[in-house]
Parts: sequence; structure tokens; C-alpha cells
Amino acid sequence: MKTLEINSQPFVVDNDIEKGFLKGSLWANLYDPYKYKVDKMNLSSDWERAVYMLQVYTFTSVELALYISTHPNCKDAVDMLKKVNAEKKKICEFIETKFTAITCSSEVLDGFFDLKLPWSEK
Repeated sequence: MKTLEINSQPFVVDNDIEKGFLKGSLWANLYDPYKYKVDKMNLSSDWERAVYMLQVYTFTSVELALYISTHPNCKDAVDMLKKVNAEKKKICEFIETKFTAITCSSEVLDGFFDLKLPWSEK
């Protein structure tokens, strides 16, 4: 059986999680740029901005959870994950209050089953 040797990377996160989302890596020290770069998203409505921020915080939450799974004793990462998840919850509440439910397990289901999805158009 062959064992993989994985270098233990320090916890170095970009200060701006949106920048990390756009480049596809939250980690400042583990990033090799690809040939295409997105600096900014053009969002025209409150709905687009809210869903975009939900994507940013969800991406950050997943990145941190993956890091914590290999570095369970990193208190900074755990603390940051708690803050990110709290903000993500606020964004979900904002979307569901102002627009509609975003999951079928949402407490507010008004309008969830009326959402127009690309594959539902005939």
C-alpha cells in the first residue's frame, strides 16, 4: 500500500472572500492562476446580488470545511467557518424574506414550487 505524503499548508486566507471565489481558491498561498481571470461580476438586480453573495459564502464555507477536515485543531479556521456560516444564514434569510424560498426544506415555502427553472420551460 502506498501512502501519499501531503504537505501541511499554513492557514493563509485572502482577506477578501469574494476575490477568492472569483479566482476559485480561498487560499492565498496555494493558488496558481489560470489563463482566464474574472475580476468582477456585473449584477443588475437585488436578486442576482443576493444569490451571488450566497454563492460566495457557500464556496467559502466548503473551502473552510475541507481545510478543517485535514486540520481539525486549527482554531482560526473553525472560528472563521462559524462567522461565514452565520453570514450565510443571514443571506438565506434575506433571500427568503424578500424573494422566495431557496430550498425545499426552507421554513418559508411560499413560491418555491413556482420558481421558473431553465429545464422546466417547454
